Amino acid sequence: MAVDDLKTEYHLTKRGWTPGTSYSFGKAKEEIAPPPDRVLTMVEQIYQSSRFSREETSWAETWRSPEVSDEELETLRKKFPLP
Repeated sequence: MAVDDLKTEYHLTKRGWTPGTSYSFGKAKEEIAPPPDRVLTMVEQIYQSSRFSREETSWAETWRSPEVSDEELETLRKKFPLP
């Protein structure tokens, strides 16, 4: 059984990154609605399989606005790196 399994949503807007809902072992700590002007949602997962192992951090894209071009999204991602 894992020691840590944390996931946090981050939403990219034209103002930068906004934190969203955080999950611990699959259960939401507090539900936070995505901002209406988000263009991208990424989830950061921090996982540690045992107290003797290293933490592993990974990122996954879970949502992308169909109204935003790849070029505009790339510009925002360069302006606002992942948190």
